[in-house]
Amino acid sequence: MGEESYGLLRGRAVASDFKQVVGGPKRASPPRPDPAMHRPRLLAQLDAVAAAEQARPAEQRDADATREVLAIRPTDLADPLNVEQLGDRANDVRVIGSDPATGVVLLDAPDPQLARLRAKVAEYGELKERKQKDGTITTSPAHVAALGAISEVVLATEQDLIGERLRSWLGAGSLPSADAKVWFEVACSGGYRNDPTWSARSRTQILRQIARFSSQAPEEFEEPEELVFFTRLSLNELRQLVESVDCIFGYDIVPTEILTWLMLKDPPKREIREFALQAPPPNAPAVVILDTGIATEHPLLKSAILDASSVVPTLLDSPTDSFGHGTKMAGVALYPDLGRALEERRYVAPHWIQSVRLIVETRARSPLGHAGASRGRRRVLEARERPAARPRRGRKENQKDLRRKL
Repeated sequence: MGEESYGLLRGRAVASDFKQVVGGPKRASPPRPDPAMHRPRLLAQLDAVAAAEQARPAEQRDADATREVLAIRPTDLADPLNVEQLGDRANDVRVIGSDPATGVVLLDAPDPQLARLRAKVAEYGELKERKQKDGTITTSPAHVAALGAISEVVLATEQDLIGERLRSWLGAGSLPSADAKVWFEVACSGGYRNDPTWSARSRTQILRQIARFSSQAPEEFEEPEELVFFTRLSLNELRQLVESVDCIFGYDIVPTEILTWLMLKDPPKREIREFALQAPPPNAPAVVILDTGIATEHPLLKSAILDASSVVPTLLDSPTDSFGHGTKMAGVALYPDLGRALEERRYVAPHWIQSVRLIVETRARSPLGHAGASRGRRRVLEARERPAARPRRGRKENQKDLRRKL
């Protein structure tokens, strides 16, 4: 037959309408890697983990640090790892959790061998017979769901442990320097729902190692599933801390609200003394504080104070705050993140502060603060700021005068 008898069809197919296929409750799984390639790759990674543990200097870690934190990284964030099948309770391999931002699953293991995971990898892709509930026998590749989405198995590194805030800071270059002291939150093995020995073990290691860098003991908070420490270290010191213990599951920059609490709990004198407050532009707006006055020489406020005055009749020449409340309110108005500003030791004021003293408060407070002080007590202490007045007569003297008149 000649080619002329069969001319090629030429044309173009255009979809004018289609019907979307609606799937069931399970998302379709992407193709899994070839067992002949995936199996040796994962086994080589497990061997590398064991070799890295053997090569680690003995003096690098705390005396009680015997466990390992491992990271299992996914091939694709859209194809999450099967977390439940990665742990091994029989061999005390605990699943710490998964990071939704990266898909990484962290494991807390007693050693780097991961015997059960290694056995699964060795069987990956082999046809296994399984008996169903109805008694039928089916054949399917082994451990495809558990291991097919794995890209890497490694000892956890900084990229697996850092939180979103620190990751953002490092990406944007916002961290002053690797040697600058910053407040970090460090999440460790423990928590009041877990075995109490987990928290005790983490506490021992963390306190012992932080003492190498700082004389300031960290603040501690026990959550349901982990023990959290707030500590002020440089990034380099924090990295050394992570390398020296086996209980850290994650770390990040302390959130704003916690940072301010930590800073005010123990005010950093050096940071306040060296603080550089840049005044706002001359035409910037002003926030007026009607309160107990303002500490006009305060290094965190002085450069931003446009005016300070008093309307208290007996204290017209004294706008200075003798109680502290007005100064605190000025700080609230000026600093949206006081803790972070103190860490950076510099701040550009966005507006001016004008203070008008119209309340006279006491220097001394009751345990409940101003609200708990009696009116009589407040009047006595307020009188200390007024010029000397004629003493009031007591109740007995008034009663004697009344008897004479009668």
